[in-house]
Amino acid sequence: MTRKTTYDLGIIGGMGSEASVELYSRIINNTRHSCDQEHMKICVLNNSSIPDRTKCIIDGDENPVPYLNEAIEDLEKIGAKYFVMACNTAHKFIDELKNKKVELINMIDETLLFVKDKYKNRKVCVLSTNGTIFSNVYHHNKFAEGIDFVYLDFEKQNQIMNAINDTKSGANKAEIIESILEIIESVSKQSNCIFILACTELSLYQKGLREKYTVVDAMDCLVDAIIKKCGYRLKDK
Repeated sequence: MTRKTTYDLGIIGGMGSEASVELYSRIINNTRHSCDQEHMKICVLNNSSIPDRTKCIIDGDENPVPYLNEAIEDLEKIGAKYFVMACNTAHKFIDELKNKKVELINMIDETLLFVKDKYKNRKVCVLSTNGTIFSNVYHHNKFAEGIDFVYLDFEKQNQIMNAINDTKSGANKAEIIESILEIIESVSKQSNCIFILACTELSLYQKGLREKYTVVDAMDCLVDAIIKKCGYRLKDK
């Protein structure tokens, strides 16, 4: 009799690929373990052909939903219990996903719950793609009530979008983080707020940004939730 393979978690990746690697790595590095067998069983579907989420939202380009649903079907076939999407913007489409047997761990939910628990009465600036901003993925979330959001002006938002696109294209990361720091510094002078890294490309820069500013990385919030919900133990931080 063939043993059915089941997985604790499926990662729908490729949005982008480097960010997907980072998510997988953080899950492994933050799980308390003493041997190989104490890590969770993870399937990574790195489908880099998933259409650009922001271009779909802003310009009406190809819809990523059929690709996401195909990935969910694959994860259901292998018996995954939970799945995540390694992209904040992709959460705009969650109402169109057809996940019947595998449960989504929602990165936006987990991030806002963390912010409300740790940073009450602080303004929150969302650093993300134009698609996330335009579709109000964070502002319209069920856990957003009571949070005072601050958004970048047009010029600074374009700078953040350029930083995200430059990261996807493999540009110099030292130059990219300098441009992000300039934006955060400018906003900080006007408003005492915390900053959500609400794009998994921006998550790649969290260490450098946290040296100077209060930064909440949506990917970190997701990783903590994954480890707990999948029944594993977090390493002490």
